[in-house]
Amino acid sequence: MLTTMMVSFLIEGAIAAPTDLDAARQTAMSQTDQKDSPANQGKITSEISGGPYSGDLTWFYTGLGACGRWNVETDWIVAVSRIVFDRQARGTNPNNNGLCGQKIHIQRDGHTVEATVVDRCEDCKENDIDVTRSLFQQFDNLDRGRIDIVWWWN
Repeated sequence: MLTTMMVSFLIEGAIAAPTDLDAARQTAMSQTDQKDSPANQGKITSEISGGPYSGDLTWFYTGLGACGRWNVETDWIVAVSRIVFDRQARGTNPNNNGLCGQKIHIQRDGHTVEATVVDRCEDCKENDIDVTRSLFQQFDNLDRGRIDIVWWWN
């Protein structure tokens, strides 16, 4: 009888005691609630939000981007990789992609700038980004063509 009571006590204690898994679940539920709040509507809420991400920065000539907007060289805009862009597809029209118009921060050697996502980079690796020439020049000479950067979602 004493053994049964002791086992029952141990089992009840183990069940009642919070675990690291419980804490992780609570944190995840809290973050889900935050994502669904009105203040966060329209912002990135998938696995690609956050950062920082390390990748290569390259530059491109502007024109009509995947988000359906015409851009000029002086715009501080960015094309994210097709891998990242396609995860946020809303149907077959890329103009409706959830990333269109989202802001990111790009940083190199302590210098940070903000840019707007307006395009899709077909040849970029997952965390690489492609920017206008004027934006690239904020970090290095165009002759470099490709430089290491860190970036994150705003």
